Amino acid sequence: MNDQKVLDRFNKNYIPEPNSGCWIWLGQPHCDFGYGRFGINKKMYQDHRASWYIFKGDIGNLCVLHSCDNTFCVNPDHLFLGTQSDNNKDQMKKGRTNGGPKGVPKSDEHKKNIAKGRRGKKFPRKPKI
Repeated sequence: MNDQKVLDRFNKNYIPEPNSGCWIWLGQPHCDFGYGRFGINKKMYQDHRASWYIFKGDIGNLCVLHSCDNTFCVNPDHLFLGTQSDNNKDQMKKGRTNGGPKGVPKSDEHKKNIAKGRRGKKFPRKPKI
């Protein structure tokens, strides 16, 4: 993608975390999925998918996975493409298959709310820094 206005707008929505190299998304949240979101040409993307599209190009029908396992990270160097099967295997390998928003560590409060029958979109996201 070669649109300087989109790039400038995207770059205002994250901060670099110096220890991990992650770029922590601070832009618009999308709590249903545990990711942020970003609009490009009147289409909404999950934040990490927007990062891939802006910095590396077309995604096609693939998933964008995190090598750093931080769903708040939008550093394109921490992202890689894979199939849905690859994504499922990655989640299992990293121990993130017990329900809830993808990749979001479950706090004690979150676990209590799930036990009470409340689910993901009612809870605010907290960046993993």
